[in-house]
Amino acid sequence: MPEEFTDKQLQFAYWFTRHSVTIKAVLLSLLFLIFSILIIYNTKQIIDFYAEDEIGRLQQEISIPNNFDIQRYKPRPVQFEQPVIVDRGDGRYDILVEVLNPNQKHRVKQLLITFTVGGWQSEAVVDYLLPAEKKTLMILNVEDKQLSNAISSGAQPKVNVGSIAWKRIRDIQWFDARGNFIDIGLEARNITTQQIGATTREVRFDLENNSVFNYRNVDVRVLLYNGREIVAAQQVRARDVRSDTVADYVVRWFYPLPKITNWKVELSTNVFDSDNILPFTLEQLGE
Repeated sequence: MPEEFTDKQLQFAYWFTRHSVTIKAVLLSLLFLIFSILIIYNTKQIIDFYAEDEIGRLQQEISIPNNFDIQRYKPRPVQFEQPVIVDRGDGRYDILVEVLNPNQKHRVKQLLITFTVGGWQSEAVVDYLLPAEKKTLMILNVEDKQLSNAISSGAQPKVNVGSIAWKRIRDIQWFDARGNFIDIGLEARNITTQQIGATTREVRFDLENNSVFNYRNVDVRVLLYNGREIVAAQQVRARDVRSDTVADYVVRWFYPLPKITNWKVELSTNVFDSDNILPFTLEQLGE
């Protein structure tokens, strides 16, 4: 007598027959996934094996000399001259220091310094330095009893570097054929100075922008000398200095100064600050 199937067995047989195609597809997908994982794993093992062998061979062929100087690829430190104090009279002073970035491929994104004289310390001076840039950092018209006492006692000014942030320049558009940082295109021309009355001295010059950039801000620092001694300093900011233009600027001092024998105008602008670069006007574009 043939064996009879139960209802559950009949239901399973019906379900399996109806879904056999789907079950077959799922099983094939699982087999394909497992096969792919095995291939990827074995391929990685083979690559790692030969790569390790090749790296070992290269390490034997290419050896780093013991005298290799990695420091030469780091930026050289910012150079500071001895800071000077300029007596403006009436207990007011200017303190200045000349700084130089000796690197052609590195710029100083931010330099923070303070001046100290004896126990007195100035507020922070924050600035930047382009490659190979030399500029004079200064604090002006300082009136402070502690500073006056320190100067009277013979204390000498010192520079303290609070922080310095370097940035390597890799884009070749910033360098000339010799690998030097390009000229930013600013020049002070036709510099003259004259005394106006008993207490006013002015320096007049033409600020020329020969670059392809419109600069929002250009820092102007003017130094007056009696021989080799700095006897006065001033800093102002020229705004909206357009490409291929020349503009007349005047810087004035409104207190008595000693005899002036020569002078210097320093121009500086941050070409890496996108906010400092203005778009061309329709007039400049010829529209």
